[in-house]
Amino acid sequence: AWDYRLKKHTQVAVIAGEALGPKPAPMEPEPAPVVPQPETTFAPMASPLDGGLNCSRTSLSRGDISVQNLTQRTLQPVWIGYDCEPQWQVHPEVAPGGVFIQSTFGTHVFQFYDVGTFELISELTLPEPLGPFYAATIEQP
Repeated sequence: AWDYRLKKHTQVAVIAGEALGPKPAPMEPEPAPVVPQPETTFAPMASPLDGGLNCSRTSLSRGDISVQNLTQRTLQPVWIGYDCEPQWQVHPEVAPGGVFIQSTFGTHVFQFYDVGTFELISELTLPEPLGPFYAATIEQP
């Protein structure tokens, strides 16, 4: 049995393929430029909130941050919102020696509080541009 429709469809595909020419090679995406970021150590802050909060600002510079807790305290990371208000209970606690990893944007502000005393231990304001990866440590006072 001869299926004329199938033959006709196959011939059209071949003719169309010849008319278009050979299939172009797939384009390779250009790698994103790497912005080197220094490893930064943040000293503990002397006192809790003194009314001078830094605020997160909008940014198109997206990246990942890694903050290692080198203190003997369990820390609670808190993102400071665009309205300068702390956004509590959004991030899991970071045990001593643990690492806080977060996708975020340049100019965003994070504060790190002692879970037991609610003492503000450190504040991190991310640079602009952020780059693909930013690493920092919080050390023992």
